[in-house]
Amino acid sequence: MGISVAVFFITLITYIYVFSSLKSRALEDLEEYITQRGIRESIPFTLAMDNQKAFATDFIARLGRRKIANIDQRLEALFYRHSDGTLRIDSRFFEQDGITGVISTLGSNYAKSTDGSTDFPLSFRRSMIVGYDMLAQYGPAWHNRFANLYVSFPGDGIFMYWPKIPWGLKTGLWEINSKINLSNPNNEDVVVIDEGSKVDADPSWSNLYYDFAADNWMVSSTTPIILNGKHILSVSNDILLHELFNRTITQHLDGTYNLIFDASGKLIVHPEFMDAIQSQGGNFSILEANDQNLRNIYELTISHQEGVIDNVLDDEYLGITRLDGPGWYFVTVFPKSIISQGAFKTARVILIIGLVSLLLEIFILYFFLKRQVAIPLKQLMDATNRIASGDFSVELDVKRQDEIGHLAHQFNTMSRKIDAREKALKDARLELKKMNEGLEESVQQRTQELQKALKEVEDTQETLKQYADSLKAAMTEAESANKAKSEFLANMSHELRTPLNAILGFSSLMSRDPSLSESLRRNNEIISRSGYHLLSLINDVLDMAKIEAGQVELENAPFDLGAMVLEVNDMMQLRAQDKGLKLQFDQTSLFPRYIVGDESRLRQILVNLVGNALKFTHEGGVTIRLGTRKNSRTHLVIEVEDSGIGIAPEDQQCIFEPFLQLGEQAISKGSGLGLSITRQMVQLMGGHITLESTPDKGSVFKVDLPLQEARKSDFPKPKQAEDGEVVHLAPGQPRYRILIVEDQVDNQTLLAKLLESVGFLTKVADNGEEAIRIFQSWHPHFIWMDRRMPVMDGMEATRRIRELPGGKEVKIVAVTASAFTEERRQLLAGGMDDYIRKPYKALEIYDCLSKHLGVEYIYEAPPEPKTQRPKLTPEMVEGLPDPLREELIEALESLEIDRIDSAIKRVSAHDQQLQTTLNHLARNFDYLTLMKALQQKDNESPT
Repeated sequence: MGISVAVFFITLITYIYVFSSLKSRALEDLEEYITQRGIRESIPFTLAMDNQKAFATDFIARLGRRKIANIDQRLEALFYRHSDGTLRIDSRFFEQDGITGVISTLGSNYAKSTDGSTDFPLSFRRSMIVGYDMLAQYGPAWHNRFANLYVSFPGDGIFMYWPKIPWGLKTGLWEINSKINLSNPNNEDVVVIDEGSKVDADPSWSNLYYDFAADNWMVSSTTPIILNGKHILSVSNDILLHELFNRTITQHLDGTYNLIFDASGKLIVHPEFMDAIQSQGGNFSILEANDQNLRNIYELTISHQEGVIDNVLDDEYLGITRLDGPGWYFVTVFPKSIISQGAFKTARVILIIGLVSLLLEIFILYFFLKRQVAIPLKQLMDATNRIASGDFSVELDVKRQDEIGHLAHQFNTMSRKIDAREKALKDARLELKKMNEGLEESVQQRTQELQKALKEVEDTQETLKQYADSLKAAMTEAESANKAKSEFLANMSHELRTPLNAILGFSSLMSRDPSLSESLRRNNEIISRSGYHLLSLINDVLDMAKIEAGQVELENAPFDLGAMVLEVNDMMQLRAQDKGLKLQFDQTSLFPRYIVGDESRLRQILVNLVGNALKFTHEGGVTIRLGTRKNSRTHLVIEVEDSGIGIAPEDQQCIFEPFLQLGEQAISKGSGLGLSITRQMVQLMGGHITLESTPDKGSVFKVDLPLQEARKSDFPKPKQAEDGEVVHLAPGQPRYRILIVEDQVDNQTLLAKLLESVGFLTKVADNGEEAIRIFQSWHPHFIWMDRRMPVMDGMEATRRIRELPGGKEVKIVAVTASAFTEERRQLLAGGMDDYIRKPYKALEIYDCLSKHLGVEYIYEAPPEPKTQRPKLTPEMVEGLPDPLREELIEALESLEIDRIDSAIKRVSAHDQQLQTTLNHLARNFDYLTLMKALQQKDNESPT
């Protein structure tokens, strides 16, 4: 019974394995077969398309370059007038070249005469001659692969190379016009080939039809030709299908069959439906056939297009490929029974062989085991029973040299050892009994120790869990605090920059007013300077916050390091000259001129260091020095050395802390963030900053940054010098309509005045909904869009405008008070074309309009360079009365701008030039230089 079960399962497993192997191999073979079959059967169609495109290209080339002689004489000889009114090629040309042709009068604009003449336009006559000559050349070359070759003229006629079949000599008008219509599809389906360019596309294909002249099934392929936007000709082939039909029916894999149908469900070839296809003229529809299997094959083919798929409903596999050209589906139907029958036959053979082998082995084993194994094993079992009963004196025969003899020898050895162990076991039992008595006590003690240790582990786990919960809560609280901080800074940036934009903007507009009095102009300059000073403080705080929040991203790009350093040097020269200091760039510095990095951040670092050095240096000067060093990679080293007051050793440890001012810094107008931001920027760039300082001798700040060199060709050319202020729009431009979307009235008015003053048309919307209404009615060219507004914000308004007609073309630029990069990304991702940051300058507004609309302006002449102002020295204030000097010192210590200006005005009564110098220093908030000069004069006075 057990052997039968084993044989059954072996046979079953064999069947399953063979079935799986045959299935995998069969599906792989089917996929390879259908792929190769698709390539093979597509050859006539692919060849027809390639030939037609080559014909079309050659036709255009010949039409453009060939000078045709005796056109009229050739046409006159070529045609004769048929009784039905058409012009037909004379029969002698068919006998000579195998070509027939018809020029129809039905709807023709060319065949005008009825007396036999050929009054055609020259271009049409040239097309007919070139087409005829090419048919005479190409037709015989291609005739071995295609039934015919013909060209047709849209709505007018057809020339056909078809030897042995005089189609054009006997065909009626209805068949001629059907052939012309078949060969001239709509313009959107044509291949456009002109003298300037060639655009390849698939030709059009006709439906399957039976041609009685050729007594064969056919399909027609047509490539129309367009010249200078006009359809002048189509080239076509009629492709015989009898060989394709015969191969499809007769050449197939064993047990399978093939069929062909098109995408609309018309059956082309099927071994069982050829009579039905013939009777319906090639219009046999699968969907109307009473054959569910055929409909299932069609539906699966349309849904999967290509490959091998499982037709579960009909228990068969389908191999599908699509023929190039007409796009017909070639399907091989592979019944699953082919695989199961093969697997069953193989399993049956294996089963028979296995049964015969099994019976033979059983017969042989019976006699061998009985003599060589069964009798010795019985003796061994008897000896085992004796040992089990306590008789250890058993001895087996060990004369045999095979495995049984070896087993007997081992059994004798075992029996002797068991005897010895039994004796030892008795002694061990006595000893074990004594040990058990003390073991119970030891086990109990150890159990108590383990329970105590387990309790300690549980307590430790509870403590760790509490610590983890506390840490998680702290992290959540920290993340919430950081998010709240970012939201607060974003709101504060908006709330501060929005009014500051109006202050600075209107201050700029007032400065351009020629009727402004000198007194009001000075007051306006104070407003502007104070506003920009406040903006710099806000920027410092926001920069610090963005660094801490990890929202600062470097914008690395190639730039001119040498030019940037000289630019900073030139920019800071005026401050140095005002204080009587010497600012110089060490000309011995050796460094690469072109590098890759964040130019604006590196300039900010250099400006902060040089400005800090100038602020706390009263004699001597400041030196900028650049160089490089190498270890595993190259580093850029920037040094800023001054001869200033120096920094005490105890202060050097905290000099880079934010909001920290030491010594004389307490009376400066800084935020205490410059050095802190500098260090953060350097670290963000992967470098470090160090300080070396000696009190009363000076300081050296050294920046060390990783260096990546660049080439001059890696970055764009520098911009040319800026023009003067914008006066008006340049003439000859449209009146641009600009929509301002802003909820703050002050900023509405400011931006409207900036735009209207130079000639733009403007309208204002208070919120997003109003902006959409104005856009639909006014259609502006450009929209300034605020981000935060009541009713509907700028992001939602932009999204809705982009969905309206014309919304994708209008330029939309955000006007934002945010300083955070993430919000700017959101603006651009939300459909904005660009953004401007509040507070903005008038030139930024004009440049942005020029960038997006191509606006051109008229500029006023740039102002003449300012002359160098004299520096302030203690000698210059010697002539001031002591009370006035004391008043100046007290005003500077109070840091009240009005009080300082009032005291400086009184200086004009004593020294007009000195008042100008003091005004310049005060307007730039350089109070430290003023204090130094006034206090030094006091120190030099006799006591």
